[in-house]
Amino acid sequence: MSKKICQLEEVQSRFQSEAEILNVDLEKAQNIIAFLERAKEQLERQVEDLKYVKAVEQKKALARKDDICTVWLLKTQTKTT
Repeated sequence: MSKKICQLEEVQSRFQSEAEILNVDLEKAQNIIAFLERAKEQLERQVEDLKYVKAVEQKKALARKDDICTVWLLKTQTKTT
């Protein structure tokens, strides 16, 4: 009977050790997830900033194009008159 109890205690000890290892692994995984979520949020903010900069640059480019076209039209109109 005491042999059986000893075996059960060994099994229990092994399971407890495995549970502790799993808890450590879970904690590491949760830390990695938190880090990756912060990195993802930072990247999303950078993407939004870049989209804004791109939109501003496109608007400026269109304005320059319109200015060039206006100047060209004015020059061609003054030459024909």
